[in-house]
Amino acid sequence: IYDEKMTTLLSVRQYIFRKSTDKKHKIRSKKYDQLIAQVRGFIKTEINRILNHYFEVNKNIKTVVVENLNFDKPEISNKLNRIIKNFGLKIFKDKLKELSLIKGFKVEELNPAYTSQECNSCGYVDKNNRKTQSKFKCLCCGVEINADINGSRTLLKRFQDKQSAFESILDLAE
Repeated sequence: IYDEKMTTLLSVRQYIFRKSTDKKHKIRSKKYDQLIAQVRGFIKTEINRILNHYFEVNKNIKTVVVENLNFDKPEISNKLNRIIKNFGLKIFKDKLKELSLIKGFKVEELNPAYTSQECNSCGYVDKNNRKTQSKFKCLCCGVEINADINGSRTLLKRFQDKQSAFESILDLAE
């Protein structure tokens, strides 16, 4: 709904600006700026609410593994994408860092490269493993699973492999 309002308001302002002989009119307006402030407030409130609730319910977490996030959504406007990406990502990272200090867990950020194409069961990587946004089917072992769950499990597996490699190096050093 915010996206629709912003796009409509901006297109009306652009039309007025183009038709105006007096170029003192600005494309942006107070109403538009207020709308952006509302979007930012909504994003901040929702991120805080969701993360606070999650860590209240899950108290014994030692490590949080997240992918290096990108909040791009093709179905919304470039302007709203930019707001979410720049503002939302910062709020998310700041809140996660704050909660990690309060609750005592570690945040591990991993590279998400190919997690949407890699099978969490056998490790086979192929862009055709994920034909749709929601479904994953491994062309090697045949595992069928929700694509987001597969990606999450692949990240977890990578984290565990990284931990094992680190522990092996420590063992060798002793």
